[in-house]
Amino acid sequence: MSSFLSRVLSSTKPFSLNEDQFDQNTYWGRVKHFVNLTNPLNMLVTSKQLEESHEKVEHFKETGKNPQGVPNEEMWKAKGILQATFHPDTGEKILVPFRFSAFVPMNILIIGGMVGARTIPSTIFWQGINQTYNVCVNHANRNASNPVNNTELVTNYFAAVFSSVGTAVGLSEAVKRSALSAATKEKLLIGVPLLAVIAANICNIGLMRRAEMQHGIFIKDEEGKVMGKSPAAGRLAVATTVFSRIVLVIPGMLGPPLLIRYLDQTKSVGGLFKKRPFVRSAVNITTIAIMIQLSLPLAIGLFPQYASVPLSWLEPEFQDHKLSTGETATYAIYNKGL
Repeated sequence: MSSFLSRVLSSTKPFSLNEDQFDQNTYWGRVKHFVNLTNPLNMLVTSKQLEESHEKVEHFKETGKNPQGVPNEEMWKAKGILQATFHPDTGEKILVPFRFSAFVPMNILIIGGMVGARTIPSTIFWQGINQTYNVCVNHANRNASNPVNNTELVTNYFAAVFSSVGTAVGLSEAVKRSALSAATKEKLLIGVPLLAVIAANICNIGLMRRAEMQHGIFIKDEEGKVMGKSPAAGRLAVATTVFSRIVLVIPGMLGPPLLIRYLDQTKSVGGLFKKRPFVRSAVNITTIAIMIQLSLPLAIGLFPQYASVPLSWLEPEFQDHKLSTGETATYAIYNKGL
């Protein structure tokens, strides 16, 4: 599997600090980029490997050349390790559990708990765990144009948890108390955790990144010069992030429970599940892992991390921005965040 991915993601493109290994203007180029970024093996990178990667990139930055005997492929790998480890705006190291390379391992247990929750206490527990993790991930991978204080973090956290738990418990109880048949109720209950997570994602990301929509995020012209802060770009960054996160959770939260429900009804596999419940759990966890790992780069690759936006979409003060050539700029670039 590892060698297969290496062949798929291999590139003979000369190394560059200012460009990405894969074309970010194409969907599959972005998917390949995020396959590298979200690779769980990045969690296992040692301090020595991190230091070596830093030294290689710094050597190129100072000399404009690869270190002696280091091929382009190894330089791209070094740059990818740094991108997966450090925040692009602040340069600070992201804690391992909150990096996107840890997203799949962390979510296997969480999603397994949420889709299996059928009582109010278990629903509250797993939705609370999920939103606690999401708050940390959203904060760690935000656009860092605006500082967020501890009061805002705590407020946003509780708002996200209450929205998630309220939606999950409310929908679950509404379905259970309805006059529908038991079979219909069971089918509907499969989708309740997904709806709760979608509602919570909208609330969570919106609250955690509210400052970006209110005060704006830094935008740059096509020459890389900072133009100022744009609330319009901030709203666009948050909206595209919310959309990609919604797409991300659908396969992992619908696929496994539907598959398990189908297998439960088959004579051979269903009988095996009843005799050996651990097999059922293993199939469920494996399916969740596969679904999340596949959907993660496909979902966050829907939009480039460094996106461009026409100046006509932004505030009036940016409309007549001049480039060093004297020409009027046509678009701005901003960090969407993940």
